[in-house]
Amino acid sequence: MARAFDWQSRGQRFDSAILHKRDVYIHPFSIMKFFVYIIRSTSFGKLYIGQTQDLEKRISDHNKGRSNYTKPYKPWNLLAYKVFDTRSEAMAVERKLKNLKSQKVIFDYIHKNNFVSQNQDN
Repeated sequence: MARAFDWQSRGQRFDSAILHKRDVYIHPFSIMKFFVYIIRSTSFGKLYIGQTQDLEKRISDHNKGRSNYTKPYKPWNLLAYKVFDTRSEAMAVERKLKNLKSQKVIFDYIHKNNFVSQNQDN
């Protein structure tokens, strides 16, 4: 016969929330943000558009060759980014940018839509 857990011997129902209970305080200003970013290959002039929650780590991953698509074109420099409150907003803008066909149209879009520019010679 299996040994009873403490809560079983007291005749209580099992509440799985007890196992997952954490005393974690989330500061109201630490809400997750999502970034849409545009990077440029310094070797080839190619642009890459993506979205992430951790912009620094993602740029580092591109430059370390951890992305199959961007690996052959490294190193990469951040050109511009924009912060969004939800992943769905970021994904919609990422999709919109990826559907734009020329670098000029992409640059026009990011200037008109208040992206933070990291490079003044776009």
